[in-house]
Amino acid sequence: VYGYEGYYEISSQGNVRSLERIIKLKKGTRKLPAKIIKPRINNCGYEEVRLSKYGLLYTKFVHVLLGEAFISNPLGKPEINHLNGLKTDNRINNLEWCTHAENMQHAYANKLIKHVTKKIIDNCTGAEFESTKEAAKVYNIKLNTLRCYLNGGIKTNPTCLKYAA
Repeated sequence: VYGYEGYYEISSQGNVRSLERIIKLKKGTRKLPAKIIKPRINNCGYEEVRLSKYGLLYTKFVHVLLGEAFISNPLGKPEINHLNGLKTDNRINNLEWCTHAENMQHAYANKLIKHVTKKIIDNCTGAEFESTKEAAKVYNIKLNTLRCYLNGGIKTNPTCLKYAA
């Protein structure tokens, strides 16, 4: 495992194993046997393992460990994408290095993320808009400012715009 050489190794199937080693304790030493580390599924659906080094515990994604160990990254892209959209399918031929933008484009193109918009209504004119972005453009208001008006972040809303019911 990259950054954990001599501590852990990973197979091309995504099995992470701690290596046999001797650790120092306050009162002597202890021999740790080699063992397979069982991954867990996190709240977002990705497999992760906990790795220890110098007495500190780190949580690492299995797909990232696989990418670092087995997938070339000549352009230095920072993220790993699951090509088929299944977060637990960590086969090497299902993983690729990508930028965050490429990862998001892939997710939207494959309907892995649904683009949810709230309709906006102008209570003064009755005009309706499909999204906050559309209303901001028509009224020449910065998008984040309009969101603050609508969500109550700015208490005085000088517009008649509200989220449609």
